[in-house]
Amino acid sequence: MKYNTKFADKNYLIKKNYTEEIKKLKIGIHIHLYYIDMIDMFMKYLKDSPIEFDLFITTSKEENKDICLNAFNKLPKLKNITIFIVENIGRDIAPWIIECNNIQNNYDLFCHLHTKKSLHCDSINEWGEYLIENLISEEAINNILSNFILDDNIGIISPHIYYHLFPYILDIDKDDMYHIKLLLKKLNINFEPKPENFVFPVGSMLWYRPKVLKPLFDLNLKYTDFPPEPIPNTGTIAHAIERIIGIICEQSNYKFKFYINNNSYINNTFALYDETADKYYIKKYLDKGKFKDIFIDYDIRVKRNIFNIFEIGSFSLFNLYLYGPNLVIILFGLKITLRIKK
Repeated sequence: MKYNTKFADKNYLIKKNYTEEIKKLKIGIHIHLYYIDMIDMFMKYLKDSPIEFDLFITTSKEENKDICLNAFNKLPKLKNITIFIVENIGRDIAPWIIECNNIQNNYDLFCHLHTKKSLHCDSINEWGEYLIENLISEEAINNILSNFILDDNIGIISPHIYYHLFPYILDIDKDDMYHIKLLLKKLNINFEPKPENFVFPVGSMLWYRPKVLKPLFDLNLKYTDFPPEPIPNTGTIAHAIERIIGIICEQSNYKFKFYINNNSYINNTFALYDETADKYYIKKYLDKGKFKDIFIDYDIRVKRNIFNIFEIGSFSLFNLYLYGPNLVIILFGLKITLRIKK
């Protein structure tokens, strides 16, 4: 593990397993369908489900009810379906912990899913399918449920963090931290969250034993506890709930685990974590502003990446980076910036 974060610890990955005992489990699945046009993605994977399940749908429009019934009733392993029409408040988190509060305890294992979609960012759409595939594809269900059966101490299994998002778990937003600490206090959990000491289901999709998250559901939160839409991408109670899920699990002496379908993808994923973390920490270093700056205009165009930073090379006397639109040289504590004209 190159970086001090549990997300980069391969011991958090579950092993590939299978037992026929999964077919005896009573399974509940919740899907928050805000983007009704994404229903086909859930159908794509659930049609091949190796186990029977009850389905609970939350959606914000009455006309979506018939669409859901017509589609999901075609699933061969579906036993029962229940649909709730809910307010568009609290993203997927509020409908899940409010509407499923008195439902989930009837099941051995429960799964929470929702729609992720962006009109402007392909990586968000790829992330959404990555999460769904790694939770309800036939291979994922077989492996995840088998691990729950074979290890009674596993409390939660979620897809491993999508590598594009790795930078965002290396720090904690101050507004998120405020809500995290507030919730932990309500839960009587004495824990000081730091980026390196906790994990959570990034994207808030997961399989879990209902008893493990009972403390969260026992808070009996209401829709009025959540801010109205539109809300920012971070810094609300909904985001904080996502981030305390793993803390609740591990503080209750259960294991939080990750799953990735494709074995060949795992090593690539961890290599990408190292790469993105390198760039993240370099960016923080360059952003500190504790250098004496020398600006020199230089006429060149630079292709940017996720951090707007490329390491060109580390030499015995200096480090050289492409950082945003600039070429940066760190030499004996002196930051020399070649400012690039557009």
